[in-house]
Amino acid sequence: MARMDESKDAGNLIRALIYGPPKSRKTWWALRMAELGFNVILADLDDGAGIAQVLDPSALKRIFRIDMRPNVDSYGTSGAAALSYAMGGQVVYFDEAERKYVPVQRIEPERDYVRIDLAKSTSRDVLVIDTWTAFVQQLTANTVMTKSPIAIEKLEWDEYQKVRLILDHFLVNAMKLNCHSIFVAHSETYAKKRPDADPKEKLHLQIESVRLQPSSITRAHAETMAAKFNEVLYFENHGSTLGVRISTKGTGDFDAGSRYFAPGEYKFDDFTADKMLTKEIVAEVRQNEEFSSAAITVVNGAEIIAERSSKVSPAPAIDVTGKQPITSAFRKK
Repeated sequence: MARMDESKDAGNLIRALIYGPPKSRKTWWALRMAELGFNVILADLDDGAGIAQVLDPSALKRIFRIDMRPNVDSYGTSGAAALSYAMGGQVVYFDEAERKYVPVQRIEPERDYVRIDLAKSTSRDVLVIDTWTAFVQQLTANTVMTKSPIAIEKLEWDEYQKVRLILDHFLVNAMKLNCHSIFVAHSETYAKKRPDADPKEKLHLQIESVRLQPSSITRAHAETMAAKFNEVLYFENHGSTLGVRISTKGTGDFDAGSRYFAPGEYKFDDFTADKMLTKEIVAEVRQNEEFSSAAITVVNGAEIIAERSSKVSPAPAIDVTGKQPITSAFRKK
């Protein structure tokens, strides 16, 4: 065991949930990790990648954007589906041209695919989910909307519960990754009615409390999210005079907190991620000139098919005496 002042692990990985209203520089802040030298894997589910143009031009070489916006056939093939499979430990192939997850059995030799293998991520990588809100919406569509998108029925409690279980499993796996992770979410105001409220009363008299939270599948689930992350940062734009402020000081009205910054409100330019990391990690990634992560690679379909073929071998010969069980002609190792 080592003393805390000698530990190399303190501040090793950022696990951050950042949320707030639109246009409060949340995605901008997350992508600034590329300016420090990190490989940024941007899972763009909300079409927010355009803000990257405000970064230093050299940083753009270190950002790999995966266009995971909804596709025309989003049921089971969306960006949210791909991320869920990848977070569960699978090697995933994503067709960016059609914006959909493709099972390995359906790989086409003439097409290129983004191979997502999060098990190969390292402390030089940053996974940015932009946004958690869009991810939840896509996942809900995948899970419960299996018919016509214009014939949507009201969700029942067991359907909400099903999505919540998937989300919790996703978050648990995300916290096990060997890379940094930043989840960007929109904020939402939840009003809780008094249990004894008279429905005939004016609405504001029926409300017991009002709370600002990251948007998720339900209010109850949003209340649990802060506990999953080391950093919970609330972003708010106070206008041209004060600019964007980042809060690490939670109250009874909203969640916020940090393990590395004292409770308070910070200016956008003063609140930088390098202050949460060890000097060794920051120094190491500064040598990184362009995106180079084994977790994300672009491969041709023909290569994938050839690779799979090399891993398939004939089954052992069948014993005609019946002493050995019959096996299929080929088996996958």
